[in-house]
Amino acid sequence: MTVISFYTKNTIYEKEVEDLAASCRALEIDHYIEAREDLGNWEQNCCQKPLFILECLEKFNKPLLWVDADGVVLQKPSLSFEEFDLGLYYNNVRTKHVRAATVYISPTQAAKNFLKLWHQTCLEKIARREKLPFGDQAVLIALLRKKEIPLKIGKLPLEYTRIFDRDLVPMEKTVIIHFQASRTALMDPIFWKNLTGRDLKAMRMAQR
Repeated sequence: MTVISFYTKNTIYEKEVEDLAASCRALEIDHYIEAREDLGNWEQNCCQKPLFILECLEKFNKPLLWVDADGVVLQKPSLSFEEFDLGLYYNNVRTKHVRAATVYISPTQAAKNFLKLWHQTCLEKIARREKLPFGDQAVLIALLRKKEIPLKIGKLPLEYTRIFDRDLVPMEKTVIIHFQASRTALMDPIFWKNLTGRDLKAMRMAQR
């Protein structure tokens, strides 16, 4: 399994992703991280995700684990999800409210078809200038609520998508922790350009 992610150039995420890359190297985890152009706003940048994942599936043809650029891997992932097309953490199973910060993807045709639909739906909503308060995650949730979409979905443990100041998961059990850079994504570059990803995460933790 390969951990994948991207970050947008000249945004706060180029600092955040330093820690994700460093954590993968420290744990000797196969990973691929790519720089992408800034499309002008946070929503459009986020909506590049399904297309990027699809490109990685076609490039590597193996199971992938998407991790948002502000995530840090604390333990080597040991998932056995090959029987599923996707693996997601559900905040609420009944309402299909999932998190998109960590996503497992198998190189199946069903997964590829879904990624194409996810990407196309994002583009259509952007073209109609619809509000996307949670970026690509809002589109993902809406699609999962459509019963006719044929997908085998496994349920990721919370330990794989822990939010640093919200989830009560002991550090020794946490596999991936997310620091939600979206909270400070609009920070003036004059300020964040002089900080490291670790500095930015520490600042958010201090504001808890």
